[in-house]
Amino acid sequence: MKKFNLTATATAFTLLASPYALATIEITDDLSFSGFGSTSVTTTDNKTPLFLNREITDETCYDCDTNLGLQLDYLFLDNFNASIQVMKRPQDEWSEPQLEWAYIGYNYEQFDIKAGRLRLPIFLDSEVFYVGHAYTAARPVAEVYDSILGITSYDGVGVTWNAELTDDLSLTVNPYGAFSGSPDAEKGDLEYEFTINYSTGLAIDLASFDYKIHFNVFHANFNGIATHNTFGKVAEFKDENFTMYSLGGEYTWEAVTLRAETYYADHQFNWYTQAGYNIGIFTPYVSYAEMYYPQDAPQSTKRNNTITAGIRFDVTPSISINAEYQRTEAEKNNPFDSNGQFTTPFVD
Repeated sequence: MKKFNLTATATAFTLLASPYALATIEITDDLSFSGFGSTSVTTTDNKTPLFLNREITDETCYDCDTNLGLQLDYLFLDNFNASIQVMKRPQDEWSEPQLEWAYIGYNYEQFDIKAGRLRLPIFLDSEVFYVGHAYTAARPVAEVYDSILGITSYDGVGVTWNAELTDDLSLTVNPYGAFSGSPDAEKGDLEYEFTINYSTGLAIDLASFDYKIHFNVFHANFNGIATHNTFGKVAEFKDENFTMYSLGGEYTWEAVTLRAETYYADHQFNWYTQAGYNIGIFTPYVSYAEMYYPQDAPQSTKRNNTITAGIRFDVTPSISINAEYQRTEAEKNNPFDSNGQFTTPFVD
């Protein structure tokens, strides 16, 4: 067994704000414009690219974590609303931003119905996936949040039912589904093109003043092609079924915040746990994450783990700076195993 070690340092600066404190311009009473963004200076001691869509290597990178989102929200006809969000993600060129969501919604009593391009509600922080200020750490934990190749949206319909169980306890139930779609993804030298035949999911949130629990189950039927940059088409998928489950929770007790999430599918089981302690405008934090293939998966069992330590400095309620150190270790049982969070085969 070989172990490959990497040490990463990152400093992230988050501009504007999270959805909880968006930098917003009220154009009219019914129309508003808002935005958020983040960037970093990042380097490692390993030339093999690390983290899906970020390509962090031993060359200092000034753009590996750069996000910029612009959003327009419109309320009309009392109960109707529309929203559109355009993103420059870490993997995008500045000249090729992507439409992250665009939908029309209708509110009726405890129900919220949306149709269009919507955010996949798979993880605790899926709604704010690209908003660096919304995280304690510099970026989402890759072992969990990169589990589905960085796909974050779907084209379809979602219905949300909100219920107040007690004065401080709320329940949200969100069934959703897509009946088409062509998401693309890249991992190292591989490019994936998918055609979604149909997909369905159910997200459930239980939230109180000091804790939140999130559960999601998602199923998709799809076709796809995997293409290598050098060797051309290397795999083709037809009428494939994919089911995944995720469970996460966050608990705050005085100055301490604890959180953990896990992701399970036929081909992976990933998890992380994180603790932070708030001291005024400073929040030191640590996390530990693992990913591996179950014994009965087609691939050989592989294990990846990452230890992260950092400190966050809240300059203002909407601007924060992170200094962060990570050590990632990927174990390989044979040359055909995956590389963990490293996106290409190891150079050294």
